[in-house]
Amino acid sequence: MCKRRKLIARRGIPADVEKRMGLLDPMIHIGVSSIKVLRNRRPLNPKKDIALAASMNEIGLQMPITVQKQKNKMVLISGWHRLAAAIRLSWSFIQCLVVPSDKIKNDLWQIAENFYRNDLTVLEHAEAIEALRVLIQQKRASEGGQVAPPGGSQPNDLGINESAKVLGVTREEVRRAKTIAAISIEAKKRVRELGLDNQQALLAVAKRPPDEQALAVEEIIERKRAEHARSADVAVTDEKTAAEINTLKNRHFRERGFPQDRKSTRLNSSHLVI
Repeated sequence: MCKRRKLIARRGIPADVEKRMGLLDPMIHIGVSSIKVLRNRRPLNPKKDIALAASMNEIGLQMPITVQKQKNKMVLISGWHRLAAAIRLSWSFIQCLVVPSDKIKNDLWQIAENFYRNDLTVLEHAEAIEALRVLIQQKRASEGGQVAPPGGSQPNDLGINESAKVLGVTREEVRRAKTIAAISIEAKKRVRELGLDNQQALLAVAKRPPDEQALAVEEIIERKRAEHARSADVAVTDEKTAAEINTLKNRHFRERGFPQDRKSTRLNSSHLVI
């Protein structure tokens, strides 16, 4: 069995994370045509759809999609690519988890689903972790649970320990995500427009005052472009130098009557003395 297809088929929230988030529900089969997809979703990736459909056709659906009943309709919560693959395969029914009509739980599903995508940028990854942290904090608070570790109020760490435990990541990763996610809206816009996808660079941007962060993004991009240009110049220079050395060697061999193809002729050290 193709390992890649197994991994592709198992898209979605890992079962242990579902358990820690309290999101496990009984599974049922629902008619594919009866599942409604809301419009506010990311565009489908055709290549992923084809690969996922091939995987599901070979080994079946390894991770059920999640739906929610809204006004007598089953609305898709997570698993749009899996549903699209099922439609491509002309499946009549698909295995689903039906989640309660709970906004926090609903949002947890959607954000957690995105968190485990492998095509997120550093900024998107940080925003997903921070959104999960806030929702987990709200969920625990609504249940009357403790969102801060024992030993007194720690407002700066609210939800961090719990989020790290739920997601299976380090507390430091949650803190870094919280810092990056707090970057100004204008700076985030420039990050997306200029394609800045480096965690250390984004953390450096976050250290600047909010009104200077967009400019900081542009400065980092300009610096990277300058470094790239210098590297390109060095590469060109090295290539020219190598060509000049090769020309001198060929001239040396021609003057002494030796073949220029040194792969077919062994020369002793005396032949190379100019």
